[in-house]
Amino acid sequence: MEAAVNAAEAYSHIRAVMGMVVGLSLARLLTGLAGFVQHPKKERIYPLHIGWVAFLFLMLVHFWWWEHRLSATGHVLGFGAFLFLILF
Repeated sequence: MEAAVNAAEAYSHIRAVMGMVVGLSLARLLTGLAGFVQHPKKERIYPLHIGWVAFLFLMLVHFWWWEHRLSATGHVLGFGAFLFLILF
């Protein structure tokens, strides 16, 4: 008889690839912000650009949190706590 396959186990390879894509996206965003910090006079910093980077950062972290179903694990790990762990 076949054992019942959990949905999370059936698509673990897709979640792993998505985790790599999201991780590389976050690294690219943070690399761009590091360029502003290291060379502040090289390019002008626009508030709209910083707002867009902050929005993308939050959306990527929220997608990562949603993709791994951390809200449904039974533990009390809300998005705020997850964001704190990412930023810490």
